[in-house]
Amino acid sequence: MEQTSTPTQPMEATAPPVHAAAGVSSFVRTKYDDLADHYVATLDGLEHEFPVPFVRRNPSNAKFVDTHVGFPFKIVTTAIGAMERSPELHGVKGFTPEEARDAMQIIGAFDGVADYADSFAANLRFTTRWMRAQLTSGSLQVYSMAKTLRRAPEAAEMIAHVDNIKRDLNRKGGRRKKQDEQPGTQTGGAPAPSGSTPPPVN
Repeated sequence: MEQTSTPTQPMEATAPPVHAAAGVSSFVRTKYDDLADHYVATLDGLEHEFPVPFVRRNPSNAKFVDTHVGFPFKIVTTAIGAMERSPELHGVKGFTPEEARDAMQIIGAFDGVADYADSFAANLRFTTRWMRAQLTSGSLQVYSMAKTLRRAPEAAEMIAHVDNIKRDLNRKGGRRKKQDEQPGTQTGGAPAPSGSTPPPVN
């Protein structure tokens, strides 16, 4: 009987890399670093507790999955029954009735866990992005207040604050020219800001 080629063997489970927030520099370890390490260690431990080694996604494994998951899963129970009634059908590597039934039990138990893990990861990512947005909003309000206060007499300190925040915003002041606008070209007025482009911060 023709046997279906099997994908690359599963890799040994390895600990995920230590967490790192892109764009955030930290020189002092905090209690949250300890908590994040606890999360990583817990997830790594759960991976090691899984009944079989995790299979890493790579082009070969992905192709194998994509070409087989589209078939009706009912064929598995039918094939198991056929093998149990006809021992001469045995011989497919890694597919004995016992192994197949055990794998089906793992799938049935852990498909829901995968859904929960996807939701957890998405909510965790969105929460940290939400916190970034809140911090940015507060910083822009501080910037706006400093620009107002720099007009007061003896406001050299406020002027320095405005310059420092403007530097970090990568804003040089004034309205940016369109890239396709050539020197000496007349324009018909500034375009209306789109919904996806924030207005310039001076």
